[in-house]
Amino acid sequence: MDTYKKKIIFKLSLTNKFGLGHFFRCYRLSKTFKNNPKIFFIVDHLPKQISSYRLFNKLNFIEFYRYEKFKSQLIDYKKFENYIKKKDIDLLFIDDYRLDHIWQKKIKKNVKKIVIIDDLADRKFYCDIYINYKHKLENKKKIIEKLNKKNTKLLLGSKYSIIDSNLSIKRSYNKKKNIIISFGNSFNFKNLKIFINRIKYLKHNIYVSIGILSKNYQYIIKMSKKFPNIRPIHLNLNMDKIISKMDLYIGSAGNALYENSHIKLPSIFFKISKNQSNEQETLDELGHYFFLEKKYINKSEIIKLIELILK
Repeated sequence: MDTYKKKIIFKLSLTNKFGLGHFFRCYRLSKTFKNNPKIFFIVDHLPKQISSYRLFNKLNFIEFYRYEKFKSQLIDYKKFENYIKKKDIDLLFIDDYRLDHIWQKKIKKNVKKIVIIDDLADRKFYCDIYINYKHKLENKKKIIEKLNKKNTKLLLGSKYSIIDSNLSIKRSYNKKKNIIISFGNSFNFKNLKIFINRIKYLKHNIYVSIGILSKNYQYIIKMSKKFPNIRPIHLNLNMDKIISKMDLYIGSAGNALYENSHIKLPSIFFKISKNQSNEQETLDELGHYFFLEKKYINKSEIIKLIELILK
């Protein structure tokens, strides 16, 4: 007699332009399940870089919008309902800002449990479990309770952050430091050219993470041939071992806020999207004291700040 395998779906807004942050936290969650359940990732469009990457070869992806675009959550619901008919779904994870309680309530009759992963808390939800790991969000529990139905289990605060289990502290404490520059997987490096041209003169190892959807990064590859301290990390999606050896992080304030706090990695963060807003008191408690608007990245004072932190 065959043992029943749970069916788990991750529904997220991943395209060839954005959404990799959503995918990675869902992917990390998917690895925590035991007894080898059947797991599916429903995305808008699967980037070739993801489909061809060896680490994800065994994942089951379903593309909803390969030849069209997302138009409305009502149309999306009909597509989703048609796909999951008679599939007996045990768990549905939704990591998609476009879907609210209307979509979720309609689909609930077809799934046993709905889990929402959220950052914004800017709309109503209809789910069994709500996850939002912004630090000290438990102080806003009453507000979030009103956004959810009664009896929804709320997992609030940074203790629920989805962190790569392989992260650890492996710094060498040498005079020559290791600096990582990381602005996500779809960053336009044209916006960083002035900064890169300044930091290349520091006598430290400068690792530049170039994500799979990044643009206008070719000048960094060329620069590395003349300046050996500039070390591009191109198309590497498994960054945990590299991050663990760094002495300073410079980049966007996404999931790195919690990962860097976990391994006590000094960081200079830049806000590059609206969901990266954080109160300074919250950042202080996580051990992060430098959180700047993206317009400051190309200021000469940033290099002075880096030098001071390294000293």
